[in-house]
Amino acid sequence: MNRQKQSTNKTKKVKKWFVAGDLFLFLFLNNALRCRLLDALIPRLTHLASAGATISIILGTYFWYLVTRQPQTARLATTMMISAGGSHLLVHFLKRQVNRPRPHQQLLPQIRIFNVPICAYSFPSGHTAAAFAIGLPLSWAAAAGLWSNIALCWAAIIGFSRIYLGVHYPSDVMAGAGLGVGGALLARMIMPI
Repeated sequence: MNRQKQSTNKTKKVKKWFVAGDLFLFLFLNNALRCRLLDALIPRLTHLASAGATISIILGTYFWYLVTRQPQTARLATTMMISAGGSHLLVHFLKRQVNRPRPHQQLLPQIRIFNVPICAYSFPSGHTAAAFAIGLPLSWAAAAGLWSNIALCWAAIIGFSRIYLGVHYPSDVMAGAGLGVGGALLARMIMPI
């Protein structure tokens, strides 16, 4: 019985440490890291991983296939569709299971918020999941080099933007990135690029 109690206490300490670290990093990226240029750019950049943007990227890739008739372009579009679709379903399932409030619902006087549309719950970040679900296959298709790096940087910037804008905690973003990467890996197994 004593071992079980010790294990429970250790679990509580780890959870407390994790929550404190998550909050500290959130407050630093949202509040302490202030920059007029980022304040102007980030609210615009974050929309590059909205549902409309990711669907447009996928449809644009299918359209490019119709123009070029390159089979790898069709495979890329299909991989992105499977990846984004799968991660999207998991994001929405988890949001309803976890029900984590958004930072502004808990920390409003302490944080900066921006006028960006948000819905429902915080965990996990859907924009980040979408960015990695699309960015990783684009990176694979670019086969290392400038465009591969741009695709991965785009996904990372989207994740950063969600914290900077005050709509997600870092753990939400990490979970979203994990779902996006997982969706991309699964899609690649189904439809190799």
